[in-house]
Amino acid sequence: MKIAFTGCSGTGKSTLARDVARMLKVPAIVGTAKELLEEHHYSWGWHGQVERFIEQNGLQLRLFDMQKNREDEHESFVTDRAGVEQAAYAIIESRQTAEKQFDLPGFLDRCRDYMSHYDMIFYIPWNGGITDHESGYRFSVDAIIQRLLSRWNKSYEKTDPQKELSDVAEDIAEKILDSFTALRRQLTHSRETTERLAPPRKRAVGQRRKARQTKAGR
Repeated sequence: MKIAFTGCSGTGKSTLARDVARMLKVPAIVGTAKELLEEHHYSWGWHGQVERFIEQNGLQLRLFDMQKNREDEHESFVTDRAGVEQAAYAIIESRQTAEKQFDLPGFLDRCRDYMSHYDMIFYIPWNGGITDHESGYRFSVDAIIQRLLSRWNKSYEKTDPQKELSDVAEDIAEKILDSFTALRRQLTHSRETTERLAPPRKRAVGQRRKARQTKAGR
């Protein structure tokens, strides 16, 4: 299972990703811009060095690649990024910097296509969230995220911003387990139906193979 949370910063994505991953007993993949900046020896903050890093390196592109590389190491995980929020930040950053070499349309296409990689996506709306500073900026990011989700026609579930994060995490973990349990049942039923409708000879071969596997497992 590959589960992603999306939303602007300060909504509790990382907390939810860690909590849900712990409940599902799968890895949590959580990355931050601060971590990437410090890795390249830049100081954290939204002035001066951050702007220089954005102009020289393409911050969201680097975050996207870092995220993809980490996800490639796991078959199942819960992550606090789904690509669409990085697309939203890239749109805003392209307005705020003089960077001309960054291929914004190409990056947006990569983010859109990569979202199909996830089994389930949960969107966390901004309503003042965990932190109250820079609310106007976060509302702008949130509005772009919503527009992109609609424009890209991506399937997602919206969380209840009025609920406590711990309750949201429990609800989501239960929903994920129910969804995958139903999928397993559907696949099992489909496989049994296929075997039942198979030609006699093919069905006999399948039964012998199943008998050998059962015997080998004893």
